[in-house]
Amino acid sequence: MGWFRRRRCPASAHRFRFGTLVFTTPTELDSLVAVAGASDDEAQRWLGWELDHIVLEPHRERYLAMTPGRGVAYDLREDAIDLIAIHPGRKRCAGLVSVHSDGELGGWLMPGFRGQGLGGELFKAGLVLAHEHLGLPSVRAGVETANLASQGALRAAGMRRVDGPPTHTLPNGRVMSSYWFHHEVAQPRRC
Repeated sequence: MGWFRRRRCPASAHRFRFGTLVFTTPTELDSLVAVAGASDDEAQRWLGWELDHIVLEPHRERYLAMTPGRGVAYDLREDAIDLIAIHPGRKRCAGLVSVHSDGELGGWLMPGFRGQGLGGELFKAGLVLAHEHLGLPSVRAGVETANLASQGALRAAGMRRVDGPPTHTLPNGRVMSSYWFHHEVAQPRRC
């Protein structure tokens, strides 16, 4: 793909720079920061998490002010690999991208990093993770038909719209109308 300099990652950890952002396997604290950064109403309009997964307002600002990379190593999920996006100049978590074992891509940007063109970088990094680190030949992403920002970010990452289920049910039970995007490489690799 030519988007990054190849190197071997240590066991259970990934780290690379793409564009403005540095992408790395999160610590447990980084994961809480990322969840706090998607707990606002704007993000939840699209993500639709159950209430027990949302960080409440009084705690969000404290988490969002934390410097990434602190705390113990993250216990990797079996169903997905997450990377946090760090803005090196601001020394803050800018977002999270996730690749599930079935090739589904997802992610979000934190408040203060949205609307700056970083969504394309976030999803391109997800493709790098999938194709160059995890060995997945095919990646797909679903997006609500009204979420123009995410659609633009997926296109900027090089994904193309394909046929898929017309609706998707979010974790909170809300059914949304959906578009699907796809990206494929002939020779995926593992780091």
